[in-house]
Amino acid sequence: MSASGRVLTSLLGATGALLLSSCANLETQSASAAQACAAAQPATEVLETLIDRFNARDVAGWDATFHYPHVLLAGGRTRMFDDPSQQANTIDNLLEQGWRRSAWEDLRVLQCSDDKAHMAATFLRYGEGDTLISRTPALFTVERRNEKWGVTARSML
Repeated sequence: MSASGRVLTSLLGATGALLLSSCANLETQSASAAQACAAAQPATEVLETLIDRFNARDVAGWDATFHYPHVLLAGGRTRMFDDPSQQANTIDNLLEQGWRRSAWEDLRVLQCSDDKAHMAATFLRYGEGDTLISRTPALFTVERRNEKWGVTARSML
């Protein structure tokens, strides 16, 4: 395996462990403490902006809610996006499949600190006539880096 492959494998393994640890250690922070911590409000705002810009089909605005590199675990695959161009056709692909908008059914902070929040969410995808297409549970890691809040990793079942 190349050196860059080993680095990517290590990074993806560490990200997966972080996401899993947010589920395994839920009792380390009470629900009220998690909602009141310093990162709760900015992390929630990032995810609200993410879905708002996604629904507006504003690719640049949607991309601005992420930190890069960014890790996505979904569909049995782990993908690492080094820059926004690697996600550029996501909205167009969904539109071709009949998607029209998304909404949060559930969005809550599981754990957080001053600069990071692990969040659980369920997002809904709707098609024509507001028909429900899918309901997907997900985990998000939202962090402040260089004074900017953004999504570093997401995992969808």
